[in-house]
Amino acid sequence: MIEVCSFCGEKKNVFEGLKGYICLDCCKASLSELEHIDDDVSDVSTSLNPFKLKKELDKYVVGQDEAKKIISVAVCNHLKRIEANDNLLEKSNILILGPTGCGKTFLMSTVSRFLKIPMVIVDATNFTQVGYVGEDVSNILKKLYIAAEGDIERCKKGIVYVDEIDKVMSKTSSHGDRDAAGTGVQQNFLKLMEGGTQVIKLPTPDGGIKEIEIDTRNILFVFGGAFVGIEEQDVKKKTIGFGGTVDVSTDENKEVTQADIVKYGFIPEFVGRVPIVVKMHELTRDDLKNILIGTDTSILKQYQAMFMMDKIKASFDDSLINEIIDNSIEKHMGARGLRGTIEKDIMNLMFEVSKYTNIKTLQITRELLNDPDAVISNNLLTKEDANSNNC
Repeated sequence: MIEVCSFCGEKKNVFEGLKGYICLDCCKASLSELEHIDDDVSDVSTSLNPFKLKKELDKYVVGQDEAKKIISVAVCNHLKRIEANDNLLEKSNILILGPTGCGKTFLMSTVSRFLKIPMVIVDATNFTQVGYVGEDVSNILKKLYIAAEGDIERCKKGIVYVDEIDKVMSKTSSHGDRDAAGTGVQQNFLKLMEGGTQVIKLPTPDGGIKEIEIDTRNILFVFGGAFVGIEEQDVKKKTIGFGGTVDVSTDENKEVTQADIVKYGFIPEFVGRVPIVVKMHELTRDDLKNILIGTDTSILKQYQAMFMMDKIKASFDDSLINEIIDNSIEKHMGARGLRGTIEKDIMNLMFEVSKYTNIKTLQITRELLNDPDAVISNNLLTKEDANSNNC
């Protein structure tokens, strides 16, 4: 039957229970969660320490050693704080700065997956202050509640990752007035971070609305953004000659302080609620190569696993690997650009390969990706000729 699911709030095919309805997606999520029924956050926190967490992150997140150390300590301290249930221990939200594709979102999603903590990832540019066109920040708690499969206790210990937070900075006009939209969004996020009780409204199966109270005191808020130019905003110019100037270069490893973030365009109240500032660097060529081929979950190994499902042993030409890396570096896309450079070509190749039943090995080159049908046909014909000559 078609009804509103009591868990995700969407209108779908549902199963009727004693007190509501549940859709197939929520059923699957619940069964998956039952496999880890003993893996509560409190159980994890008693045996977890920053060294163990970083060691786990090292398996998946390439480079960014300093950032992984700081976040491991911050997350472990957060879990200890929840376990101690001591109101005197203040929550330390996190701000991660780094260029596109350096691994900000992936780092936090890996933390969430390992600790089995519900997490939502939202884009700050989708939100606006109440009363304007856009999404209200209170919807974040609805998404977190759904991610926790309706478990209010797990929801109250979840992680909210807000990407592109630098896009809601407050710009100062020529009249000295603060930009209302950017400041308004920051203030709304501030309300969520302060740790009070927020009320969310969800639809009920009978068409009504139910109100759920969520205490945000133990929800960890992590904000990410590129913050382009934040290191250069304090560059002083040295005067030479008759009014000429020359830029004094800044250290690219300069520590970014809360004062820098306020100067960039954030209200002090917001910055004060985010005491931990983590800076991530642009990935090096070696980092990008490691992401492509060096780890167990590397991008090219994922493609190889897909081909192996069709009993095809695939390998990648070195020149193609270098091309993928060069393309990502040129476009300043970081790890995000690696998959984007080759994904469409690989999909096309997989389609063409599916026409044949006698392919056992595949050397993937740029030539093959450009014209897979022609290259595969020529190679198969060459092999057939060689086999007939050997007879």
